[in-house]
Amino acid sequence: MDKSSVNTIYAKIFALNLMRDAIKEVSPTYVYRSLQHRDDLYLAIIEALEDLEDQLEDIEDAEIKEEDK
Repeated sequence: MDKSSVNTIYAKIFALNLMRDAIKEVSPTYVYRSLQHRDDLYLAIIEALEDLEDQLEDIEDAEIKEEDK
């Protein structure tokens, strides 16, 4: 995988981390329909972050295998 793809993943992780932190800072009654709505958004962001971290781990593993050749 090329460097721009890795940079894109890092940018997505950065943006999702900002969103995750923002969810904690915003008043639950200001933006969200309910506490459940807020929790659902938070969990969706956490899941997306986990997926991106898995992608990065796969890339790192592939790079290690490539170096071993």
